[in-house]
Amino acid sequence: MEWLDAEPESVPRFYQVSGLITAMLICPTVLSPLKIMEVLWGEQGRVWADEDEAQEFAGLLMAYWNQLNDLVQNALAPDAPPGERIFDIWEQDFPEERGGVAMAVATMELARGFKRATEAWPEAWGDAVTRPDLAPHWEVIGWWADFDRKENRDQMIAHAESSPPNTLNGSLIALARALRPLPPASWHGSPDP
Repeated sequence: MEWLDAEPESVPRFYQVSGLITAMLICPTVLSPLKIMEVLWGEQGRVWADEDEAQEFAGLLMAYWNQLNDLVQNALAPDAPPGERIFDIWEQDFPEERGGVAMAVATMELARGFKRATEAWPEAWGDAVTRPDLAPHWEVIGWWADFDRKENRDQMIAHAESSPPNTLNGSLIALARALRPLPPASWHGSPDP
């Protein structure tokens, strides 16, 4: 977070990058973690002070990529508890005073980053963003990404209060299950029953 905060304003900040990586992990086409550099600094790339600075960023990126990959895999596990979090936003990371607002802003930024990944690599997503069976989940991401519009907030609140609730976390899990299904247990080296 601190590393990205020191970058020019045009570079996405932490929660948007978190959303980008989450989307890259869910994308039906495997994307290299280093492709994120295109979104952060454009085709021209970034001028690094030296090799150590480039290595430091690559190390931070890979560590965070792996952390998010663990969240995705845990959320998709057959024995995952209901409501298992698939993205990196936690209540305890926000101070109590105005914490709800800060958490909502972080969630909006994450949704914007997720949506940005679909726009940056449309060929990698194929028909995933237009599949009718996934439309309700893309709609939830759109509401969060464009939360500033009152009609989106109203829709989001209504769906979060529905039964069963339709939340950003639930929609991301549904997309991940549809786009990146886990291989059968036997592929994980588990013995066949």
